[in-house]
Amino acid sequence: MSVKASIPKRIAIWFIDNSLFGCICWLWNQRGVVMSLIFGGGAGGTLGVILAYIRGSSLGAFIGLTAVCSIGVALVAALCAVGIGRLWRREQPKQDQHPPDEPRPGIILESGSDVQIDSNIITDTTGRFNIAATNVKGLTLSGNTINISSPPPAQSETLLAARLQEIRELESFIGNGTGEAELRGIFDLTEMMKHNILLAKHRLARATQKERRAVDEFFANGKAIWTIRNGYSKLLRDEHGGPIHKPVHGKIGILNTSSKYEANKSKLAKFRFSVQLPGDIRDALTELDKAVYQNVELMFDVINEKFAQNARNLTDFNKPESRFRDVMWNDYCDRFIQLVPKRDDVVSTARNFIDNA
Repeated sequence: MSVKASIPKRIAIWFIDNSLFGCICWLWNQRGVVMSLIFGGGAGGTLGVILAYIRGSSLGAFIGLTAVCSIGVALVAALCAVGIGRLWRREQPKQDQHPPDEPRPGIILESGSDVQIDSNIITDTTGRFNIAATNVKGLTLSGNTINISSPPPAQSETLLAARLQEIRELESFIGNGTGEAELRGIFDLTEMMKHNILLAKHRLARATQKERRAVDEFFANGKAIWTIRNGYSKLLRDEHGGPIHKPVHGKIGILNTSSKYEANKSKLAKFRFSVQLPGDIRDALTELDKAVYQNVELMFDVINEKFAQNARNLTDFNKPESRFRDVMWNDYCDRFIQLVPKRDDVVSTARNFIDNA
C-alpha cells in the first residue's frame, strides 16, 4: 500500500484515538485536555518532525499535520466531555446520607441565648440561607438569627402536687365564688368598723355600759393599732428613746382589731410568703392583703372626718330615730376598696398556673 493511500486511514485512526483518549482521561481525573495534548498532539508532532528531518519525506509532513489536527479534535472532544459530565452530575438525585431515624449533624444552641449564624456555613444549593423550624417551642427565626427562649424548669410530681394542694386550700380560704359581703366577713371588716365606732364613742363622747361591754367582748384577744397619719395622734420619745403614743384631743388615733381579723390576716400572710406558690400568685395575694389593710386604715379617716363634721354622727350612729344614724357606716361603705376584684385576680392567676402545669 502506498504512502498516499495509507494517509487518510492514518489520519482517521489518529483522530479517533486522540478523541477517545481525551474523553476517557477527562472522565477519569478531569484532566482530559492536558492529557490529550500531551499524549496525542505532542507525541504525533514530535514523530512527524523527526521523520521529516531524517528522511525528508512527505510522510513526516502528513504526520505533523495530523498531529496538529488531533490537538484541535482532542480539545473539542475534551470540552464536550466537560459539558456532558456536568450535566450528568446535575441530573443525578442527591443521596441522603442520614436515614430518617438518625439525628442530623447541626449546631447545638444554648438555651436563653441569641446565636448569630454565618450564612456561608448553612446554605442551600443556590447559596441562599436555608434554616427551617417546625413545632419547636421557644424557637424563633429572624433573618439569620435564631432566638431560643429558656423553657420553664420541669416540675417534679411531688412539687406540682404540693402546689396544687396549696392552691386548693387558698381558694377555699378566700371564698372562691363568694360575694363582697362574704369576703369582708372573712377579715371581719364589717363588725370591726361598727365596734370601732362604739370604741370611738366611748373615748370621745359617752357610751352606755352595754356598749362598752360589747366592745370589750368583741375585741377580746385582738390587738390595738395606732396611726399618726393626718395628725390623728403624736409619736414622742421617752428619756431612753422609746416610742410614746400620745392621743390628740378630739381625734381617734387608736383602734382595735378582732381576733378573727388577726387570725385570717396571718393565714393570708402564710400564703403570701409560701415557697410552694408561684411568684405571680404571691404578687396577686399581696394586692389583696394591701386592700384589706387599707380598708382598716379607712376606719380612722371616716370616724375622724365625720366626727369633726358633726359630733352627732358619732353619738347617734345607732339610734333608729336619728337622721345621723349610719352616716359613718354609709361613708365607709362608699369609700371601701372592693375585695372581690382582688380575690378574682388571685383565682385567675392560680387557674392559669394549673392550666399550664
